[in-house]
Amino acid sequence: MVLCMYLNIENVIPIMFSNMSQAFPNASLISIQQIPSVMYLVESAACFAGGWFVSKLSKRRIIIIFQAGTVAGGLFAYFFGTTVAMLYLSAFIIGFSASLVSVISRSIVVENFTGDDVPKVIGASQIANSLGTMMLQMLTGYLAVIHWKMGYLTFLFGLVSLFSAVFLLPEGPLETREPKTGQRAKIWTRHLIHDIVLTCVFLLVNMTYTSNISYLVTERNLGDSVVTGYLSSLRTAFVFLAAIFLPAVLKAVKKYCLTFSLLCVIAGYLLVTVSPNVWMVAAGTALAGFGQGIFTPAIFAHIARHVNQSTNSISHAMIQAAGNAGIYLYPYVITVPSLLLGTAAVYRFAVALPLAIVLLIAETIYQHYQTEY
Repeated sequence: MVLCMYLNIENVIPIMFSNMSQAFPNASLISIQQIPSVMYLVESAACFAGGWFVSKLSKRRIIIIFQAGTVAGGLFAYFFGTTVAMLYLSAFIIGFSASLVSVISRSIVVENFTGDDVPKVIGASQIANSLGTMMLQMLTGYLAVIHWKMGYLTFLFGLVSLFSAVFLLPEGPLETREPKTGQRAKIWTRHLIHDIVLTCVFLLVNMTYTSNISYLVTERNLGDSVVTGYLSSLRTAFVFLAAIFLPAVLKAVKKYCLTFSLLCVIAGYLLVTVSPNVWMVAAGTALAGFGQGIFTPAIFAHIARHVNQSTNSISHAMIQAAGNAGIYLYPYVITVPSLLLGTAAVYRFAVALPLAIVLLIAETIYQHYQTEY
């Protein structure tokens, strides 16, 4: 749980953007905003190194080493972040380390829990993740007011996670795809391909809200950045609530859990698109947040049911890379086509909705033919 509180530490960096722009007046806005892009690009590549590391080191040791790497990356920016180039280097260190920590954190659950315990633990992990993210974001805001560099001191929380791994995590086995029979374990299954495609497209669609809610609030004269902040917090709160209600949702919709999460996001986006006032936007935000909160633990629970221990980490690494790819592709798949309709934020939602509906139909058909649950 302590580890999960730290998993979205990269999200604190945009909080410092305004102060960074003031500190580097000669740097363009794009160069500042590309710092997280560097991070996610590195994360996508680093995911595939996970398979090699788990064949050489236990998951406990990987967590200890690379959690220390995220702390080192944050402190590097604090002490040496005198240029934007140095902040890019810090982002590289953080991205590589955070990617491996994130992959391993998911596979640890599969390694140590089985059956009905898996979705329960994943749901609890998401609760910890949501609480930790909110806590670290608020802490970064307070520190950045003093000086923008102090926001990077938030990364010191990684030491708490590191020491929890030292004293609480079991050593665990190494992962190898070469069983005693000498036959390599199979990675590519229809279930993994399904999970990769679904994760990539879902996170691509999910980025529509994150990237455009501030524009939509401004264009419809619903308020200022304070309103945007409240809406973002509301969305995070419903991600949190979704983790609490996950067992009840699983019991009610059974194998159609991922379909249900897509349905929530689509309903939320429809409300946001047609909303005449901030209250309908808030309702749509809540629905979209609940759908996101159901999707994440549901997809990892689905992986857990269809993966074996020898391909555990590499399968999670591929899912992680697929999610990062979806985030990276968002401007090209959603923003660029939307410009044919117009420059307003509502057109980005209008492009995302048909894609989400197609994904909903495909997922419903896929689950219909699955006999196991």
